[in-house]
Amino acid sequence: YVDHIKFRLQFLRADNMNPVRAAGRLVQHFQAKLELFGMNVLARDITQDDLDDETLLSLYDGTGQTLPIRDRAGRLILVSFVQPANISVTAKLKRVFYGMMVNAEDVETQRKGCVGVSYLVGETFS
Repeated sequence: YVDHIKFRLQFLRADNMNPVRAAGRLVQHFQAKLELFGMNVLARDITQDDLDDETLLSLYDGTGQTLPIRDRAGRLILVSFVQPANISVTAKLKRVFYGMMVNAEDVETQRKGCVGVSYLVGETFS
C-alpha cells in the first residue's frame, strides 16, 4: 500500500516534492488513520463501508460540501456548516479524514491544496 507510487506522490506533491516534509506528513497521516479507524484499515484506503452509522449520518447531512468550482488560485473549496451537537467529535473527524482522502485523489488538489470556509451560525457548539 505504502510502496504504491501514486500514494506516495500525493504526499510529495502536497509538500512541493520535499521528501523530508512529505515523510513527516505521511507519518502524521498514518497516526491519525490509526487513531480514528484502527489497525484493520491501516494498510488500505478507507471506504464508506468502513464508516459507522454516525459517521455516515455526518457525511450525508449536508453540513460539509465540496464546491463544483475552484478559487482563483485553483484550490478546491470546501464549505462546512455547524453540525448538530448530538454528533460526536470522533464521527466528525472520521468524516473529515474520509473526505480529505477522497479529495486528495485529484492531482490538481494535491498540487494546489484546498481552502475551507466555515459558516458558524445557527446551532450551538458542543
